[in-house]
Amino acid sequence: MKGLILNCMGKHEEAQESVKRGLKADLRSYVCWHVYGLVQRSEKKYDEAMKAYKQALRIDKDNMQILRDLSLLQIQMRDLDGYRVSTSLHFVLLIFY
Repeated sequence: MKGLILNCMGKHEEAQESVKRGLKADLRSYVCWHVYGLVQRSEKKYDEAMKAYKQALRIDKDNMQILRDLSLLQIQMRDLDGYRVSTSLHFVLLIFY
């Protein structure tokens, strides 16, 4: 979370370092992967952000927040096939949860 706050404060290099330290400490943390994706997206590194969101979803498949961020990025990148899959999964999660 420190990385996300640093990023919002405009301290982008420190944010990158903080998020990477978090990932080194726990590669299985969906929160770290999600924050890494958010930081990458803010730096306009969209491919890297998409990879991070997908990794976060592999760890926590039912996380609506990550799924929403992924689908918004897919629309932004015009990945319509990926967007279709993400939104259909989002719809299924809304129905059953």
